[in-house]
Amino acid sequence: MTEQAARIDALSGDLDAMAEAVVLLHYGQLHSLHRDEAAAKRHAASFGIDPDGWGTVPSDRPAVESVWRISPLSKWAVTDGGDAG
Repeated sequence: MTEQAARIDALSGDLDAMAEAVVLLHYGQLHSLHRDEAAAKRHAASFGIDPDGWGTVPSDRPAVESVWRISPLSKWAVTDGGDAG
């Protein structure tokens, strides 16, 4: 395998790993980044917060109005100023 092919494989693996990555938002502000929703909920539990309280909020409610929200990294990262909705 060439060096370029090896790099492409490594980058493809990184992209696959990030496909399910999520962010935890606190009133619309980035709190932390996690590889998936399960990891985010475990992190929440480490603070004594009910893991179910960090769930996804209906999209009709702005993120800044939600105490805690789980949002896909891909959505949050491409929205100006984070997950606006």
